[in-house]
Order: sequence, then structure tokens, then C-alpha cells
Amino acid sequence: MNKIDELSITIPAQMTSSAAVDNFIELVIDSFKLPSFLMGCITIAVINAVRTYILYGNNGKQGKTLTLTATKHPTDVVICVEDEGGGLVFKGINAGIRLGDANARHGDGLYLIAT
Repeated sequence: MNKIDELSITIPAQMTSSAAVDNFIELVIDSFKLPSFLMGCITIAVINAVRTYILYGNNGKQGKTLTLTATKHPTDVVICVEDEGGGLVFKGINAGIRLGDANARHGDGLYLIAT
């Protein structure tokens, strides 16, 4: 792939890294010439994935990082979030987790990833 087809960033696995995530998404939108109306949808999905991987993938451990990679394909763009932990086990992850659940401990991230 040539340079414009893939973008990547490594950030500290901390909740305070959301500004870096926002900047990365803006770069993806601009570099891949995506419609600007997608910004909100992409941001919600990626921010939730980042938060989920900080809490569950890296288990909130200090000093860990996350790598975000956006790859442009002919018909879509795929954004991956990679942690330094053992990964998430998705089997049964959506049992008891519902979108917009006011009693959820940390938001909708696990639900969005599971579905």
C-alpha cells in the first residue's frame, strides 16, 4: 500500500488521549477525502473503542499504549485499535450490556464493539 492508503498513530493508553484521537480522525477524514458528515459517527465509534481497550484490553495499566490504524480500501475505510493487553474475549460480551444502559459502568463501548 502506498502512504496515503494507511495512517497510524500510537498514543498513551489514558483517558486524557481523546484529543489525539480526535486529531487522528480529522486526519483520516481529510487524507482519505471522506465526507465530513461521517466525522461524528467515526468519532463516537473510535472513542468508545479506545476507552474500552484502555479499561478492558490494557486493564487500565499505566505506561501502556494503543495503536490506531486507518486503512483505505477501494470501497471502505477500516480503523483498528490495538492494545498491549491480552485482548478482549467477545464470547457472551453482549449478555447484559445494552446500548444506552444507564446502569452501565463505563458507557456503550463494549456494546458497540460486540455488535
